[in-house]
Amino acid sequence: MMASRRITYLGESLEIAYIKQTCQKTQESRNIVFLHGWGSHKELMYQAFARSFADYTHYYIDLPGFGASPYGEEPESTLDSGLHTQELRILDTSDYAHIVLAFLCELGIRADIIVGHSFGGKVAVMCAEIDSRAEDSALLGSGVGFSKMLESQSDNQKVDSRENIPTLTKLQDSSPKAKSHRTRIGEIVLLSSAGIVCKKPLKVRAKIACAKIAKLVHIRLPFLRASDARTLNPTMYNIFKRVVDEDFSPIFATCTNRVYIFWGRDDKDTPLESGEKIHALIPDSRLFVLSGDHYFFINQAVRIESMYQLQAWHIKVSGRVQGVGYRKFAKVKADKLALCGSTQNLPDGSVEIFACGDSGSLEQFLQALRLGPSRAQVQEVRSEPCALRQEWLESSEFRILT
Repeated sequence: MMASRRITYLGESLEIAYIKQTCQKTQESRNIVFLHGWGSHKELMYQAFARSFADYTHYYIDLPGFGASPYGEEPESTLDSGLHTQELRILDTSDYAHIVLAFLCELGIRADIIVGHSFGGKVAVMCAEIDSRAEDSALLGSGVGFSKMLESQSDNQKVDSRENIPTLTKLQDSSPKAKSHRTRIGEIVLLSSAGIVCKKPLKVRAKIACAKIAKLVHIRLPFLRASDARTLNPTMYNIFKRVVDEDFSPIFATCTNRVYIFWGRDDKDTPLESGEKIHALIPDSRLFVLSGDHYFFINQAVRIESMYQLQAWHIKVSGRVQGVGYRKFAKVKADKLALCGSTQNLPDGSVEIFACGDSGSLEQFLQALRLGPSRAQVQEVRSEPCALRQEWLESSEFRILT
């Protein structure tokens, strides 16, 4: 279902276009929200993910200035008409995050998963950063619409332009809803996210230098603009210049949400090195590297969903389980169930197993381990969840360790 919702942000009325795909499987479905990258739109994300994450109600949002969510003037080619245009706020990523949170609040929904591609990845992490703050939590949980609150309190907002981290002075709200607030943002999925500043190639740096010189002498040379900026209206072009080189390292480092990071191995726009840095910065994160470029996800949504659902278990099997082919038995079962991980004998006579896969396959694996091979006598199988290891994600093998 295509729709739009008008919200007010810091005195500006914004129309946000979106697609809603209702979950047909469960009565009380969870929500997954998709944010596109710079220069893209909701239809691209819908094309990629409409047939995945079937247990969720989908929301695909056009961020202001993209797709069917207008912001700013018409493209520069129309400016010669002499029409007067109103000067608008030059947004940064913090503004976009506040707008997304306002939109979610207006709809009365929680993003159990928020998926962000490229620039949308920065917005998603910033949404979580704002949402996690105690002062914002009271505001989001209050009975007053978040966008209306921002409008009425615009004089109290300050933005640190150096780190692009928003700070709001604390507002008092004694309503019961404010005290029982639950966060609007759950887990985060990043798809080749922006936010790590990389050294630009010499050709790009030369174009930037020429563009600055042209500006000083009042010469307009649109061909010097980045490909993402050539069709932008003046307002969006100024926004582009403001957000393109934001360093999100401090925000990644303070993120407390669980984050799943997916990256295209051959991505030239946001190189894999950026994904590795984000993974190192975010404490509770997992990195998955897939084949493809900056838009690797378009034809791999089903695989992304299956990797998102991966679980890992630490298993210890006691009894007469060494010297009876137990490790080989475990590997055969693991390979049949497409599990990855490892198994090894321990000095105390038990067998240790690490297994990674979907919940259904792991449960079948545990049932098989309780039986074991014919020569084994299994006394006890202990299992507990454990953290995924990067080597399991990079290799799909189940190995017998010596």
